[in-house]
Amino acid sequence: MSVYIPFGECLKRILCILDISINRLAKAINVDNSLVNRWVNGKRIPAYNTPYIDSITDFVARNIRNSFQVQQIDELYAEICNLYDSEYPIKDKIRILLQEAQGYSIEHRKREKARNKENSGICHRIRTEITGKEKAIFDLSSEDKIIIGTENILSAVADLLTAVSELPPENKSSIYIQHIYRL
Repeated sequence: MSVYIPFGECLKRILCILDISINRLAKAINVDNSLVNRWVNGKRIPAYNTPYIDSITDFVARNIRNSFQVQQIDELYAEICNLYDSEYPIKDKIRILLQEAQGYSIEHRKREKARNKENSGICHRIRTEITGKEKAIFDLSSEDKIIIGTENILSAVADLLTAVSELPPENKSSIYIQHIYRL
């Protein structure tokens, strides 16, 4: 596969080509509307060894109405898989597209979770290295922290910026800092 595409984007493009709504797909494969919506918007990915890919493939393949739609699926298959032959039936091309996108998305999410777990360790190291105080930093979530004390805040910001500057460019993201001053 030459181009990697997230599952949600792949599914969205296939549904768009065939003019199939999220509601219609959800009813056809007997799942909740919100689940298909989360797939399309990249919030969820069907797990391996579930019937979802086969169910989607079967429904989508049954709803191809004309040669223009076949051509668009062929073009998407050629773009994503870098294969320009028509050897595979259209149903197999749809299944391959969805499985490749599913695999890419699941593996990408695994790497993101591992990276987030690694980065969360930075905050705990900051807590003990800065002040040695266990209550200097409170984790609200994996992304949100409460830091008490001016020295702790300045030191944590400096350490955070240092840690971020050591990350590869593709791993850098925005940092938001909010200061609440109370009398």
